[in-house]
Amino acid sequence: MFRAITILCLLFFNFFANAQGFKVRHYPSGSSNNLGLFINETTPGKYFAGGFLTDQTGNKLCVMELNTTGQIQWIKKYGSNKFLYLNNPIITKWFYKHSNNFYHAGCVRDSLTNKQVGVLLKFNLNGDTLWQKIYRSTDSLEDVIPQQVTASVDGGFLITGFFQNWGAHSSTLMIIKTDANGNELWRKKSVRVVLMFRMVRQFYKIALQKKLLL
Repeated sequence: MFRAITILCLLFFNFFANAQGFKVRHYPSGSSNNLGLFINETTPGKYFAGGFLTDQTGNKLCVMELNTTGQIQWIKKYGSNKFLYLNNPIITKWFYKHSNNFYHAGCVRDSLTNKQVGVLLKFNLNGDTLWQKIYRSTDSLEDVIPQQVTASVDGGFLITGFFQNWGAHSSTLMIIKTDANGNELWRKKSVRVVLMFRMVRQFYKIALQKKLLL
């Protein structure tokens, strides 16, 4: 009995003695407003991380790989001064892992139309974009604001969020159904205005007026 307890104690000591973790801060060169929003261990000791940063050309979606000590192995940035990826504080899950790929559903400010359009991006484990799909509204006063994506049973994707109509001053629930390659199959709107979305709309409007990084 004593021998068994001794062996068990040694095993626990060995486990905690060899356990590793890290706490790091990274400030990519030439960037500001660095914000880490997601991390996932892809293989033992290798991590896929994502977030946002601002550089001389504007807001960027950023993905990187970290090693066992949290050091950056590579970093890739997406976006330009004409196509700004926006950080929506309401989103709770920034990346979705599915079949060894990562997906991001979010919002982009398109400078050509001065509208917020929805996007769905597919990344491989090396942080390369395999494709990006854009979802717009035919209403010139309406923004498309995705908040989350998940896989559907038929191999496609379901994107949820809301449509923000600045002309009607209303927000409506949004569901966009896509195929496996992110091509839109259909979209649904709920005519019921939810109080929470009114609050989101007000915050969003104030943020745009004050030019805050969303």
